[in-house]
Amino acid sequence: MKLEFFFNIATVFSIITMIIFPSMHNEIFTLYFLLFIFKIKRDGYKKTGYEKYIILVAFTFILSSIGTGDPKILKNIFRVIKIFMLLIFMLQFEFHKEIKKNFMYLFLLIGIYGVVRFKFFPLQESVTRYYSYMKFILDSSVVAFTGFIFSITSIFNEVDKKRRFVALINILIFLYLIIVFQVRATYLAVVVVSLPIMFNKFRNKKYVLATIIGFLIFTGILLKNENDIIVKYTKRIESIGNVKTNSSNLARLHYWESAIKVFKKHPLTGMGYKRFNKSHYSLENKMFEKSFYHAHNEYFAILAETGILGFVAWILLKFKILSVLWKRRKDSYTEFMFYSVLGFEVHNMFQVYLTSRYTYVYVILLLGICGETLLREEQLEDKKLKVLKNMII
Repeated sequence: MKLEFFFNIATVFSIITMIIFPSMHNEIFTLYFLLFIFKIKRDGYKKTGYEKYIILVAFTFILSSIGTGDPKILKNIFRVIKIFMLLIFMLQFEFHKEIKKNFMYLFLLIGIYGVVRFKFFPLQESVTRYYSYMKFILDSSVVAFTGFIFSITSIFNEVDKKRRFVALINILIFLYLIIVFQVRATYLAVVVVSLPIMFNKFRNKKYVLATIIGFLIFTGILLKNENDIIVKYTKRIESIGNVKTNSSNLARLHYWESAIKVFKKHPLTGMGYKRFNKSHYSLENKMFEKSFYHAHNEYFAILAETGILGFVAWILLKFKILSVLWKRRKDSYTEFMFYSVLGFEVHNMFQVYLTSRYTYVYVILLLGICGETLLREEQLEDKKLKVLKNMII
């Protein structure tokens, strides 16, 4: 029991640590690796159902290194596999239901910290863009997004009035942060994910109306001194569909076209994992080379760097995660994780979060918390198959 207790405490503090001190992700991995060793030594290893998918990703990514002569590829692949091994480590444990039930208080603290930091000592991405979490504004926005999704699912599922009120406050806080961070991918993710949530929960439409009204009042109070606020954020939203003059959009389109060209040249195994960037590939249009650190789209990056083999393996792993979450969505936390992972994939269409890995570690930490339910269901299905097999034999 002491090991389980330490796992629960370590997970809460690891989430906070990733938000404030993301550079400690290696120390977090080491911590869970040690917990994993102690756990399997005491109770044996529990099969999760993800192992074969992770192995397939590792194998196909390694194939991309053949013929490149680049020793960094294997090191970069190991870093990716570490992310998903963290999930395997966490699935060996059970997260306490009471702690999970009161997670909205953790998100309340995260939200308050985000607002205070943004207003008084923000992190700066550019002259006009500021943020509160991690090391990069796109990572910061994902944190705000998950806080919003947890809160909006909680307000529909929660029966306790006190926790429901806290969930409402969290919705207002995280929506405010999402807007002021100005990350367009998050704007899209909120629309893509919020609509099906509200549609499925439409019987509680009064909470939707209350949330919208409360958000408008709350945001107006916080931003009352910013006279150009409406124009500023309206232009930011309008720029999402501007593919004629917006330099960011034009650059992305050029990167994606170039990724397709690389894929056609190296269709099976790609040009080598994490090599589609200005250090290893020269763009036809030099105007966009300055910010060419990656494809600005995870799927195009994987396709260009690991070919069709790596791309299919990667999609299978992602589909496995989403499909299991979808099947178990009757559990409120698992429902939150399904929509969070779905929204994260929307973000991945405009950024390669594997580059820094901070956000991936954060999402995996959240995902691992709902894992014990998924693990038990996976084991139950295995037992049913074994019984059916014995009956046939």
